[in-house]
Amino acid sequence: MWPLAKYTFLESIRDRIYLGFFTGLVVLNLLFLAVGSSPWGLTNHIVERLGWLAVDVMLSLLTAIYAVNNLNRERERKILYGHLTLPLGRSRYLLGKALGITMSLTLLAFVGATVIIVGDWYLTAVESVPFHMYWMVPSVMLKCMILLGYAILLTQLSSSALTATLFTLGLYLISNGAEELLGLAANLSGLSRTLVEGVYYLIPNLQLVDFEQASLYAGGVTPERLGLGLGYAAAYVTATLVLACLVFGRKDL
Repeated sequence: MWPLAKYTFLESIRDRIYLGFFTGLVVLNLLFLAVGSSPWGLTNHIVERLGWLAVDVMLSLLTAIYAVNNLNRERERKILYGHLTLPLGRSRYLLGKALGITMSLTLLAFVGATVIIVGDWYLTAVESVPFHMYWMVPSVMLKCMILLGYAILLTQLSSSALTATLFTLGLYLISNGAEELLGLAANLSGLSRTLVEGVYYLIPNLQLVDFEQASLYAGGVTPERLGLGLGYAAAYVTATLVLACLVFGRKDL
């Protein structure tokens, strides 16, 4: 499984996703810094939040698009069959791909965090580098891991890369506003309320793994909050990967 994870990680380097991510993020942050440095510009906190929003959105998009297309590309180009001829097994193949993509996303998250931290250090002109903002990396990565699990599952359920990608992106948008669904359900009644509440309990609540306030303004995440986020993400990732392995194991290739 580890050789496949390493292969997937090196494949992401060959696909130049790091270059595209880094270039896009630097351009966006230079724009944010330029606006923030101007006399009529934004406050430092808003610039920081915009920077992290860019990292969050770009990594989430990359997770959905790259994971789905990577798996579908190997199936269409018959590379998948070469992997399965090895003493690997279908479940270990999916787990190896998940591990390799996770390694790539983790490196990208740290690259994004470094860009934001360097920009914030320049903007605020403080002597100490705000390393506490690296606490945003677990938050971003937990979201990406949950999306990755769903992306792999949806890739096995659908033969269309476009369908799997769109459903994963839709899940990302809805899950970021999961708490609002409860507020909506409170204003409904009958079957409508039951359906909205059902959607709330079926989709992941990405707000439970969002550590933005604690990372940017409180100097770090408490162990309790981090433990809750890790446990919640681990449960969802495990469930989606187990389901993906079961579907893939029964699939006719």
